[in-house]
Amino acid sequence: MRWLISIEKAKALKDAGLRWVAKGGDCYFYANGEFTGDFIIKSDPGEPVVRQMDCQIWLPRLDQLLTEIEKRRYRGMWSAGKCHDGKYFVCLYPVKLFHGDTPEDVVADALLWILRQERK
Repeated sequence: MRWLISIEKAKALKDAGLRWVAKGGDCYFYANGEFTGDFIIKSDPGEPVVRQMDCQIWLPRLDQLLTEIEKRRYRGMWSAGKCHDGKYFVCLYPVKLFHGDTPEDVVADALLWILRQERK
């Protein structure tokens, strides 16, 4: 699935403090030393969502990454787009510019930077 970030980037976001409350349709990676795989949470009306455990790593979609940036008071203070070279960018005004091959990775990099700044 192209619309997911890498597992390594998802782990970095989790380690930097990104918290997740599971909802239907979310994707996550499950690693317990014996089994690894990607899962999409499916929830039927009235049924509980998958129980979260420490070994689950959320794989946020692009829209979820953007929402997390806005939650951190960057609303109106950032922009994103596609460059003339076919790569993507996110600019957090006035301090940081991120550039990369996919919108998901670039937005994840920007969110990771924000989370790390919050911890300083």
